[in-house]
Amino acid sequence: MSDFIDSKKVRARKEHKCHLCSTKIEKKEFYIMHSGRWEGEWFNNRLHETCDEHIRDYLNHHEETEYTPEFVEEYLFEKYCTECPFLNEDDECELDKNIFRCDDILQKMEDE
Repeated sequence: MSDFIDSKKVRARKEHKCHLCSTKIEKKEFYIMHSGRWEGEWFNNRLHETCDEHIRDYLNHHEETEYTPEFVEEYLFEKYCTECPFLNEDDECELDKNIFRCDDILQKMEDE
């Protein structure tokens, strides 16, 4: 359970790694910073703005307050990927895209 959390949008002064998708947040790119204390442990999580939206969508849909990247990935797959023409018979993306950064998913989110 959260002791407290602070969230803000900031511009990167150096490269960082996104907590959700594990790709780079480029220098000068805006990102969301969540910092605080969770179950007595201090944390700082940096997220691409779209990755933060993925998490919020997951939490709202499931009426949850906690997530793991794996749960968010599974949720996005079920919501967006099942009808994707690039999905092969093994349920893998033929384009080998990071689901959190997939242009098709980002476009569908924008259209919602």
